[in-house]
Amino acid sequence: MLRVRGTTGGVSEQHLAAQDPAHSRDFFQATLDCLATEVAVLDGHGEVIMCNRAWTAFARAGAAAAGTKIGSNYLEPCGASPDRTTASIAAALREIISGTRAEFATEYPCHEPDTDQWFALRATRYEGPGSARVVVARDEITATRQAERALIAAQNYARAVADGMGEGLCTIDLQGA
Repeated sequence: MLRVRGTTGGVSEQHLAAQDPAHSRDFFQATLDCLATEVAVLDGHGEVIMCNRAWTAFARAGAAAAGTKIGSNYLEPCGASPDRTTASIAAALREIISGTRAEFATEYPCHEPDTDQWFALRATRYEGPGSARVVVARDEITATRQAERALIAAQNYARAVADGMGEGLCTIDLQGA
């Protein structure tokens, strides 16, 4: 049996201050790298200044996402004509950076000719020291969207069968009554 002992509260400021900044950065990066969620930290100009392995893998996986590597400006959509979704996400991130908005969340499609993908994106303003201003997290939710569509299709099918049977529908229990 696994047992964990510790506190549920935060780490004391004295303990954090006593640590080497490089150690703190490395610990933070290792923590982010453990997450399956794609996470990036943007500075006040919208440039990606830190990201986790999942974000890096996403950026390397597709040519369209290649512009999301560290040092790139996430607010400048890739391609000559950005779609409305990309433009609205960029606008919301600009509002977060400027301080007129604290957070943003959306779900959006990212369909390729041979794939149907959906993503959930969340962004939160960071008010602390340093150049970081926004933390962006993104999850693929394609399986959830497909399950929702399958459930709706099954409900519609069951409703159509029941409606088509009219008065001829009856139920029988295990004893045949």
